Amino acid sequence: SNPTWSEMLERFTAYTKKYNSPLVSGKYKNDPQLGRWVSEQRRRYKRDGFNPLQIELLESNDFVWNAIKYEWDENIILLIRYRDKEGHCNVPRDHKEDGKNLGEWLNRQRQNKKKGTLDAIKEKQLEELGIEWNLLKYEWDEKLILLIEYKDREGHCNVPYNHKEGGKNLGIWLGTQRRTKKKGTLDKVKEKQLEELGIEWDALKYEWDENIILLIKFKGREGHCNIPSRHKENGKNLGMWVSTQRKEKKKGTLDTVREKQLEELGI
Repeated sequence: SNPTWSEMLERFTAYTKKYNSPLVSGKYKNDPQLGRWVSEQRRRYKRDGFNPLQIELLESNDFVWNAIKYEWDENIILLIRYRDKEGHCNVPRDHKEDGKNLGEWLNRQRQNKKKGTLDAIKEKQLEELGIEWNLLKYEWDEKLILLIEYKDREGHCNVPYNHKEGGKNLGIWLGTQRRTKKKGTLDKVKEKQLEELGIEWDALKYEWDENIILLIKFKGREGHCNIPSRHKENGKNLGMWVSTQRKEKKKGTLDTVREKQLEELGI
C-alpha cells in the first residue's frame, strides 16, 4: 500500500537529521520515493489548495520550497565565511568549505558570467563580495597570495623551482614570471608587485641566494658546513655547489662579496 503523507514526512525528517541537509538528493538510492515526494510537495505548493496544516508541518521541519535559491544562499554564506577567514574570495577550484564544493560552484558562476547567463542580481551579489571574474587575473592573485604565505613562513621569496605551495606549482610559476620579465613582456603592475615582495630577477643571483639559504639550513641542522660533495639538500646538489665555489676561490675567480658571505658561514 502507498505510504500516507505523515509517513513520508517522517521519512523526510529522518533524512534531514541523518544528512544534516534539508535538500533530498534525487539520486538517493535508499529511498527513491522520497525525492519524488519532495518534488510533488513543491509542485503542490505552487498550485493553490495545499493544506495549510501540511505547509506548516513541512516548514517547521525546514522544508525547502525553492532548492535553487536555497543552494545559492548556502554557497553565498560559505563564500562569506571563506572570505572572512582568508581575507579574499580567490577560492581554489578544488577547495571544499564545510564539505561543499565551494571552488567548483564559484567556477560555475564564472562560466555562467562568461556565457552571459548569470542573473544580474546574483552577479552584483558576487561582485560586492569581491569576486574576480577574470580567470587569468584570479590565477595571478592566487599565486601571489601563495607567494606571500611562502615569504611569511620562509623569510624570503627564493622559491625552489620544483616547490609546491598549497598544491600549486609556485616555483614553476615564478620561473615563468622571470622568463616573461626577461623577454620584456611582463606587465609593469605585476612586475612592481613582485619586486615589492623582494623577487630576485637575476636567475644566477637567485640561484646563489637559494644555495646560501640551503647552506644556512644545513649548518643550522648539522652545526657545520663540511658538506659531502654528493650531498643533496631539498633536492639540490648543495655539496657539488660548495665544491664549485671552493674551486672558484682557488682560481681567484670568486666574487669577493660572495667569498666573504661563505667565510662568515664557516666555509
